[in-house]
Amino acid sequence: MGAPSLEDRAPPTRQEPWVPRAERRERNAPKAAPPSDALTRFIEVDHERRYDLVEINSTDFEALGRELAYQRASAKLILEDIDAIIRRVALEVDSPKACGVLLRKRALEWARAAPPPAADAQSEAPRKWSALFFESRETGGPLQRCLLDRLETFRLQAIDAAREPGFRVQRLVDTVVRGESFGRAPGTIYLRAAQAFLDDIAEAMKDPGVLTPMVRLSELAEKVGLSEVNRALCELLTCENSISIVLVHPSRYPGVAMVSLRFPSSRTAGRWLTYFLDVQEVAPARRVLLSDAAGRSISERAEFVEVPQAPSVDWAVQAQPPWEEHAATLARWGNHCRALSMKGDRIEPPPSGYRALPAFAALRMALLQDADVRALFMKVVWRGKPAGLAALASLLQRGQYTPEYETDSEYLEAELGDLSQGSAQFRPADGRWTLPAGWVVNRLWVKGAVQYAASHGI
Repeated sequence: MGAPSLEDRAPPTRQEPWVPRAERRERNAPKAAPPSDALTRFIEVDHERRYDLVEINSTDFEALGRELAYQRASAKLILEDIDAIIRRVALEVDSPKACGVLLRKRALEWARAAPPPAADAQSEAPRKWSALFFESRETGGPLQRCLLDRLETFRLQAIDAAREPGFRVQRLVDTVVRGESFGRAPGTIYLRAAQAFLDDIAEAMKDPGVLTPMVRLSELAEKVGLSEVNRALCELLTCENSISIVLVHPSRYPGVAMVSLRFPSSRTAGRWLTYFLDVQEVAPARRVLLSDAAGRSISERAEFVEVPQAPSVDWAVQAQPPWEEHAATLARWGNHCRALSMKGDRIEPPPSGYRALPAFAALRMALLQDADVRALFMKVVWRGKPAGLAALASLLQRGQYTPEYETDSEYLEAELGDLSQGSAQFRPADGRWTLPAGWVVNRLWVKGAVQYAASHGI
């Protein structure tokens, strides 16, 4: 068999130049998609001009971190500014003075919102302000880490994504960079108090004249101690007293409702311990013209006018028992019981000869006429004697009453006789009392035990 001709011979193979493995892997890798709008917006952030703390806090860093795995160029751009951004965030949220400025700013934004806040704004507020100072969590819900921790994790993800393949010196650079820490002590009380305040106000509905309980702030005080949280709030908001703190005042912001934070009494404990947000509507400043002796207008000034309202009463005064007042009214007793309920205190027992006091008669009529006063009275009623009024309030509130002791029945029937016939010794033969405000009470015998049933005819 003869040798193949030149035409039949295969052309010599051309040897490709040697290419490093890392470069071949990068060439064969799929092309990355362009960065998302959220990642592009964060790349454009700098610590001086394009800086918005609330927008940064509402960024989904977990989604951006997953995206950086395919965005090496974007990761390199982020590394140019991320350290400066973290330092700026730390200046804003890592000291009591800076935290206090943000708390007052948030309270002003909340006070300026239309009452009630729009549904979309109400749902956006928790996301924007959640975990700004300290981690936020809901019972049975997700845990949101604080902003500085999320930024530090995102920074480490950017370092991993920007690393050049095969560049061993990069590991040493990463070690030096990772050693710098921007974290804070996790148990700092003022950070926890500031975050609890933000979480509460983000969900609070603005209702002038109604005290709004601050649930998370109260739970924190119950957990770590009332004095610790009070001290932290005074440090944050630059206040020395532990009774109330004015957050927004219309003398500085005309036309805005006055917002203050009311502290619980130092004697309260457990579930009685509650902070309240108080909103009082005020009129805007009015213009006052100043004139000279001849009556010519020479200048003008603004004069702040506060509209007198019933909710703006001094609660410390309302907490004083009105036993000696000759003009005690239903509203006065309602305010008194509400003030004691907020503080977790109880009404002082009436003095001797209490049946002749106008204030005692006013309290009994308030219990007969107003269900809200009855409910408040049951929370703050005195312990011990006289027990007749407490038994009457329980009977009217629940519709029936079973005395625990025989003396309890005597105390209750004394109040019923005084109300129906003006005599505490009156006992009807048929066991039926007709009381003011349309109430009828009947004495019943159930299995050999006495019971009382109350019905309202009007």
